[in-house]
Amino acid sequence: MIAHQEQPSPDQYHNLAVIQATLGKVTESICTLEDGLKKYPSNAELLALISSMYLNTGKIKEGMEYAQSAISTNPRSSVAYLSYASALNQCNQVTEALAACEASLSLYPEQPEALLLKASIQARLNQNELAIQTYQQAIHIAPDWLPPYIALGDLLAESEQFDSAIEYFQSALNIAPGIPELKQRLGMSLYAKGEIDSAIQLYQEIISIKPEDAETHTLLGHALRDYGRLEEAVEAYKTALQYNPDIELARTNIQELTGQIIPAWHFDMLADSTRNEAFDQALNKRVTKNTHVLDIGTGSGLLSMMAARAGASKITTCEVVPELANVAQQIIKDNHFDHQITVINKRSTSLQVGKDIEQKADLLVCEILDSGLLGEGVLPTIYHARKNLLKDDAIIIPESADIHAVLIESDSLYRANSADSISGFNIEAFKELNTEKYTITNLASFPHKTLSKPAPVKHISFMYPSLSTETTTMEIEIEKGGTIHGIAFWFNLSLTEGVTISTAPGNTVKHWQQAIQAFKQPVTVNQKDKITLLITKSSRQISFKLDH
Repeated sequence: MIAHQEQPSPDQYHNLAVIQATLGKVTESICTLEDGLKKYPSNAELLALISSMYLNTGKIKEGMEYAQSAISTNPRSSVAYLSYASALNQCNQVTEALAACEASLSLYPEQPEALLLKASIQARLNQNELAIQTYQQAIHIAPDWLPPYIALGDLLAESEQFDSAIEYFQSALNIAPGIPELKQRLGMSLYAKGEIDSAIQLYQEIISIKPEDAETHTLLGHALRDYGRLEEAVEAYKTALQYNPDIELARTNIQELTGQIIPAWHFDMLADSTRNEAFDQALNKRVTKNTHVLDIGTGSGLLSMMAARAGASKITTCEVVPELANVAQQIIKDNHFDHQITVINKRSTSLQVGKDIEQKADLLVCEILDSGLLGEGVLPTIYHARKNLLKDDAIIIPESADIHAVLIESDSLYRANSADSISGFNIEAFKELNTEKYTITNLASFPHKTLSKPAPVKHISFMYPSLSTETTTMEIEIEKGGTIHGIAFWFNLSLTEGVTISTAPGNTVKHWQQAIQAFKQPVTVNQKDKITLLITKSSRQISFKLDH
């Protein structure tokens, strides 16, 4: 409350309310403004400020009413239009909100808060270039104000403009060096760009300040994993789970990493003649005597030796597992290709042109695909190589893949994912571990009934990979009535023009089978029903949900 005096001014009410809000006393701040409005009911600044307070507490209706009153009281008040724009934006009336922002800026052009809101609305309208310019205006006007740096950095990172995002996050850290959240944002952009060393250093700095930050431990695990420090990555994921047991990604990665030293599938892959012949054919089509080949994840060295036999004069291949790198080097020597092929015991994201690899490569070949296509990290691996290790016109094998899927009914799939009791024990809590991750099987030998026609659901480019998470929808017509328990999917892989591999049911590929994902809740359908399928592609997984 205002200290006793003859007649407190509107500015005194305004200033006290701001101080109270800054101290987190929002209720007291609103009371102060209501007292002020009893004495000065037509003061636009008090009306605009109380509008903002209500909006910040989620009371959109009250915030909107006060903003409209502020404009009615003083149509020349820029802050009144700014509060009105904020209210409209929260009501998802983005076009009207943008117009209110413009009205505020027409009255007070150098208002950083209005520019910040305008830029965020432009971004919501997918006007990213305009949003970037508006954020930059706000920074120019208020160079020591953090919010536009952070918002612009986030927008640039979402647009995969990582160099620029890093620049703005670093500028924000120069203003406020001690904020862990800023370091985390910078670390994530450095990681996405492939500067994993720097990302690891930042994550470790954050953990030294906030040792219980589970999210940063998880991010550190990702970076250590991609750097090839698998044991350390597992420890980072375990620490994350100690502080937050709900981070399912950390739990999943621990399971995957523990089996990665020398996975058993290497032996299946070597015996897969269909897969081997297709890669051999593609390399013979694309390799010339002047081609510098980069082979990522060499394993046994097979693809590198194929490239050498096709005539490539220079092949650089990398393998992060020391045991595999040593065996690959021996196999390459035994086959007399060691004068053409250089084996490097590093992850590809750690390779440096001019140090590990003489110059950027003309052709990239890699087979880091699982039966679900993306689970081994092919997209971030190729993304980094495209940015750092390959010439602009480099050839990439494989070029692309098309995901196909079919809805299935399967009692065995349902039972495996819905059991409440076993041998007299209550195991209902175990169902919470069903994260809708796929399992691998031969669909032909898996008991099921197909409820829809197989259909193409997603195209993935490896020539120009995207790391963003994208969700699309697709309508599927039910061909046979029944209960949807899950979805089976596979891929058609295009290695190069005219050379393809299919993992569809009935194919001759031995190494890859079909992926099956169970849905958490079964859905009963009739013939001719239309089902909407949500398809989410992240950098490491394709997943599906039913929208019903």
